[in-house]
Amino acid sequence: MAVLAAILPVVSRSSYLALELYQFAAESPKEAKDLLKVARAINNFASILKQVGTIIKEDDRLPSYEALDILEDVTVQSQTVLKEIEHTVEIRTRVRDQDSDVQQSSADHVGNGALHLVKLAYLAAHLESLRLTLSVLLQTLYTAQSIMWSKLRPTVSPKQAAKAVANEKIQLQTLIVEHQMSILTASLLYEHFPRTDTRLLMESDSSRSLVLTGRDNTSPKPTNLRRYLDSYLGSLQLADSTEEAWLPTVYSIASPRAELLLDKWTSLPDFDERLRDAERKTRTQKHENQQATVESDSEEEEPQHGRRNGRGSASPESEQPEGVQPLFADATTLPIPVPVSRLVPSVPVSPAASPRASRTMSEFPSSPHASIGSLPVEAAAAVEAHEEDGDLDLEIPWTLRTRKYEWRYIDGKVVGSNTDLPTSTAYSERPSHNWTEIMASWRGKMDAGLDSIHASASSNRLSSIK
Repeated sequence: MAVLAAILPVVSRSSYLALELYQFAAESPKEAKDLLKVARAINNFASILKQVGTIIKEDDRLPSYEALDILEDVTVQSQTVLKEIEHTVEIRTRVRDQDSDVQQSSADHVGNGALHLVKLAYLAAHLESLRLTLSVLLQTLYTAQSIMWSKLRPTVSPKQAAKAVANEKIQLQTLIVEHQMSILTASLLYEHFPRTDTRLLMESDSSRSLVLTGRDNTSPKPTNLRRYLDSYLGSLQLADSTEEAWLPTVYSIASPRAELLLDKWTSLPDFDERLRDAERKTRTQKHENQQATVESDSEEEEPQHGRRNGRGSASPESEQPEGVQPLFADATTLPIPVPVSRLVPSVPVSPAASPRASRTMSEFPSSPHASIGSLPVEAAAAVEAHEEDGDLDLEIPWTLRTRKYEWRYIDGKVVGSNTDLPTSTAYSERPSHNWTEIMASWRGKMDAGLDSIHASASSNRLSSIK
């Protein structure tokens, strides 16, 4: 970036000139106060110029194109000011060290010295305005950084983030007041500058003795600073006025000007637009994901419905024998079973005989795992036999589970749970989120004893019929 490349030479030149002024002040005690003021203005300008260059080098996306243009303009103006200071100091040195053959009256010497000091005072004021321009630019960039940070989900609380942004804006407004006052002050100093060209006799050879000390076309002027003055202050009358008269008006424009500079000198508007685009994209993606989830759930439910009502399977009404009640009912005792012909199959229930058994039995070898809608047929049949014969204790261990909770059963009785919620809580879960399990250790016992369970139940029913 060309503007950054021009910063280092300006800083180097400023440091050299400031050191030269310190030397001149040490040799001219009567003018030391004014010369030290100019030297400090040069040093302060060089310091802030380096800071602005550093922050832009670290993040060149932070300033706007207008901010870079301002940095370039300030750099060019500062070079003109430094050149004028060098020229004025050179003339002042030659006046002090003039040859003995050039005789000037004491009054002329004092007058010329005062003229040079007035010019140096204006040049220092102009350079101070340029320094404050860079200070405002730097603080504007810092404030924009703080605002961006506060909007990117900071690790601190929103209240702390808002306070940090408010502090940066207060500092910016303070610098704006100081900056605008400095431009008005420089303009007022320029009004006191000699209005006619004054030429000093420097050498015995009059052909080379005329040195322009008044206004010329190349000297820095307040008009070069007007682009940095708020438009509302352009109508102020500076003649015969003081800083106290300007201050109320300058203070009134500080806050709105701070917001204006954040929009014009930083990339904050682009950042806000990118942030809004990202939020819109996130909302759209979230909405699409929700729709995809709903469609996926519908596709999962349709095949299950088809398996229940498809070829070779019973309808939902006849799928479950009326006498076999769910094992997870809230009551600790189960309803009385209905007619024997619907309860006792001639052979043990096989996977082919029941859609629910088909799913449950196929899972027994590894993990007896079935949804609430398809309870273990073997356990249900055993509970029927237990109801017909109260002395028959099969002690079938099984568990009703959801993703969070479980209820442990022995036959039809709840013997343990990891929650105080009733077993009906499982009904509120989706079918894929709940299941029943029979312990694998009981598998052998179930295979060996299921036939005898049905036989016992059948014998009891036949005896009651007779």
